[in-house]
Amino acid sequence: MIPLFGPVPGGMEVGVIALVLAIILAPAYHVYRDAKARGSDYVYPWTMGMFIGGVIGNIFGILLVGGLYYAVEVRAV
Repeated sequence: MIPLFGPVPGGMEVGVIALVLAIILAPAYHVYRDAKARGSDYVYPWTMGMFIGGVIGNIFGILLVGGLYYAVEVRAV
């Protein structure tokens, strides 16, 4: 039987990156749309704040998980 999808280089990684970007961009878009509807003068700063906060939060989370893996690996040796 022939598999439906063949091996795709970077397929899963691209999917994870797309999911993370969607998780970051969805709240930023919601804030943009809400601020625009309310007639706020600070539409773009609010939107960029949400986007940058999402990126920094993800980077901080990656560093924490990396530190945890390092600590567990050092303790296991």
